Amino acid sequence: MDKNIINNFDEIDKKVFMDFYFANKKVSEISKETKLSKTNIKVKLHRSRTTLKNELIKGGYNYD
Repeated sequence: MDKNIINNFDEIDKKVFMDFYFANKKVSEISKETKLSKTNIKVKLHRSRTTLKNELIKGGYNYD
């Protein structure tokens, strides 16, 4: 498993993910900062979570 999963995200995806989960910014705030629509921010968060989940499962982690 790659220990730097989040670091392998595209720059904008990484910014959105880090801002939302670690800086506790709201979708609307991230949207204004990045000039992306709220819907696009939500899609990026969903895809990032899915990628993270799949990489963790590949690495042997499971959440059953």
